[in-house]
Amino acid sequence: MTSNAVNMVVANWTEKRYWQRWPTAMLQDKQIVDSLPVTWKLAWDPDEVGEGEQWFADELNTGGWLSVETDRAWEKQPVGEAWRAAHNGKDYDGLAWYRTEFTLPAELAGKRVWLAFGAVDEGATVWVNGELAGAHPFVEPDDWTTPFLMDIKPMARFDAPNTVTVLVEDRSGAGGVWRPVLVVAGR
Repeated sequence: MTSNAVNMVVANWTEKRYWQRWPTAMLQDKQIVDSLPVTWKLAWDPDEVGEGEQWFADELNTGGWLSVETDRAWEKQPVGEAWRAAHNGKDYDGLAWYRTEFTLPAELAGKRVWLAFGAVDEGATVWVNGELAGAHPFVEPDDWTTPFLMDIKPMARFDAPNTVTVLVEDRSGAGGVWRPVLVVAGR
């Protein structure tokens, strides 16, 4: 006998965990303008010196940074596998920096602009063009799965490329920017 029963608790958890879903209220009255690239630059910061050395600075040379993608945790990528191989099979837990560039259309200059992060495991501090945009701290147990908005209008450039830098704090389990990042505009 075949059963068509579905465990709704498991189905709901799976949908939230694995599928790209954005809370309707978060995007209400907003327009999705673009997605940021999936491939970013990454720098491990095991000594926690990046903030003091201003790794978020607009003109920072990232030539020695590694390549990482924002569609899954760093442990599930070559960069995480390389860390594990070099550190006796131990995954990286600590601070890491993500960085990419993006452009904004000139017609957005008069509107509010946000970056919508699908999820960061565990906490995130975000800079745009070297200026602090805000933080999404890991406070509640599910914060690593929670989408969030960062208002970037005060520091956004509409006539030149923008740089976004994310300091990720991961103290256990998987880590990193693991869901898409969107550019969103509104009133």
